[in-house]
Amino acid sequence: MNRKNHPSGVTLTEVLVSIFVMGIGLMSLLVLFPLGAMNMAQAIKDDRAAHAGANAAAIARILNIRDDAMVFPAYTNPPPGAAALTPGGSSYPVYVDPIGVQISGGARLGGITRVSHSAITTPTSTKRWLSLPDDINFGTNGRPANNPLEREVRYSWAYLCRQVEWQAPVGPGPWTSPQGVELTVVVYDGRPWLSDGGVPAGERTYAATFTKGQKTVTLTFGGAKPNIRKGMWILDATLNPTINGYFYRIASAEQIGPTTMQLVLTKNARENGNVGVVMDYVVEVFEKGAN
Repeated sequence: MNRKNHPSGVTLTEVLVSIFVMGIGLMSLLVLFPLGAMNMAQAIKDDRAAHAGANAAAIARILNIRDDAMVFPAYTNPPPGAAALTPGGSSYPVYVDPIGVQISGGARLGGITRVSHSAITTPTSTKRWLSLPDDINFGTNGRPANNPLEREVRYSWAYLCRQVEWQAPVGPGPWTSPQGVELTVVVYDGRPWLSDGGVPAGERTYAATFTKGQKTVTLTFGGAKPNIRKGMWILDATLNPTINGYFYRIASAEQIGPTTMQLVLTKNARENGNVGVVMDYVVEVFEKGAN
């Protein structure tokens, strides 16, 4: 074709190149849809976890966890191998976890004592006080269904507590903590309510080296490589020589030897430690401070 006689025309090659360029652009746009869906799902998950954490903190006050008859004695009853309490220090950490107690019969979380609560003694009361209805159930017409609350009980929680600045009694009576209880809310996503395994599903205890002020943790395992990945949580469950009980999010996990892994935490370890518990279903941990 003579382009001089037909200045407005295009060649077949130009058409094909234009289609190719447009195809690349459309493919780039299509990639954004699954990424947007994934980000939206994560945003919903974060929103539910934050909602669960706020509910859990309010329920802790309603149930008076700090002075409950099942929880209070565990602050001073030493777990096996625990260091002795000293005046002015913190009490033993206590994991208030009625769901885990029902599953395991009260197995410890690493070395940390796991207890229930006097007001949470049945599966019904457990779901009432320790779970979050996932969402509103809508009908096909967009209106709330006859049963508007969709109670999937997908999100549940437990509490890690310790009395701060523990003081020996003056005369007969229990030790006291005038500074109150340091409360941490642990939110689970999809945690099983029942298990036949004898221990709570998704909890694995390892020898782990925590170094105060550092983010790197060396973990020792036996058998196959543990399924530990970025975004999961590990609990420093050390009780001797220090009484720890702190949660850390895992930033990365890499196998560095036949039976060792190196974990990098998102923040520095608070204390030296030697016992780590990796928890599969934990999605968020909220430190509420002393109250």
